Amino acid sequence: MHITENRDALVNVEDANSASKALIIESKHTYKLTSEWKQPKLNGNPHNVKVRIIAAGLNTIDYKSVDYNFNLPQYPWTLGREASGIVIEAGAEASKTLSVGDRVWVSTYYKYIDGGVFQEYIVVPSHTVIKIPSTITYDKAATLGVTALTASMTLHHYFNISIDANTPDSLLVWGASTVTAQFIIQLAVRSGMNVYGVASETNLKLVESLGAIPISRSNKTYDEIVDEVNAVSNNSIKYVADLIGIESSNAALRLLKRGGVIAPLASMTLGKDAKIPDGVDVKIIEMKRFILDSSYKWHADYLNKLIQANELVFPAIEILNGFESIQKGLDRLKQGNMNGKKLVVLF
Repeated sequence: MHITENRDALVNVEDANSASKALIIESKHTYKLTSEWKQPKLNGNPHNVKVRIIAAGLNTIDYKSVDYNFNLPQYPWTLGREASGIVIEAGAEASKTLSVGDRVWVSTYYKYIDGGVFQEYIVVPSHTVIKIPSTITYDKAATLGVTALTASMTLHHYFNISIDANTPDSLLVWGASTVTAQFIIQLAVRSGMNVYGVASETNLKLVESLGAIPISRSNKTYDEIVDEVNAVSNNSIKYVADLIGIESSNAALRLLKRGGVIAPLASMTLGKDAKIPDGVDVKIIEMKRFILDSSYKWHADYLNKLIQANELVFPAIEILNGFESIQKGLDRLKQGNMNGKKLVVLF
């Protein structure tokens, strides 16, 4: 299901000075749905942009921040890091590249309370506001600000894989049916990499359709999976992107030799007991770089170029409706077994 109605008309009828709806974190571990949230303002910053949120992507980091009490500088606070919407106001500098009424997608930073996308309006730096290609709808655009950007930054910044080079190195993606993994596989294949994807038996066809050699994890121990990856890849794995957790990341370390690189994308750590082989590099992916350093905007521009040319396949999207559905959606993510689907909330 995709958003087909003309929501651009909202820009002409919304009262940009009234209170607005939001799902906030009121106190430790406590969500609150409110219609009295104060709208953020540009506050005279010429580089800021105000966006009316139309669709927001849900990510595991959203519920983990609440459950484990991190990335919440104070209470109340806002959540949500990727969305799409309409520009309703732009500062003097921002208006050189963005106009009122532009359809845009955004990637935001947890330290900016004005940027949490689980509210009707956000105010964010202009370099994090990207025009939506004409070929896609708001729901698809709402999947780009975390998952697709993470994929591009992992491969083309942290792994230093050129977008143009024919790179025959081998990449293992563990958790290959997850949404971020789906984007990683496609971008890696475009760069000429040999890609292997570990996933459940149910999702092997999806992994293969994206260009990876599928390897089932179902009913296997970590040792058995590692042995199979080595056999299928002829012991050639140089890069690992793990989207499952500490145990799978530590298992994947056994695939790497000197010069190898691993990115533990799910856990952001290998744990204190990890046995890292000599010469293997561990990359912790910091998405905040996209927000704090405008030079990273090229990742968004590259994704847009692929999208405009219909060269990027989006994950299956399930639409949820309204602010009241956000917490239910986050509970769904917590349960796992999304089978490659992306949850997007339409406001």
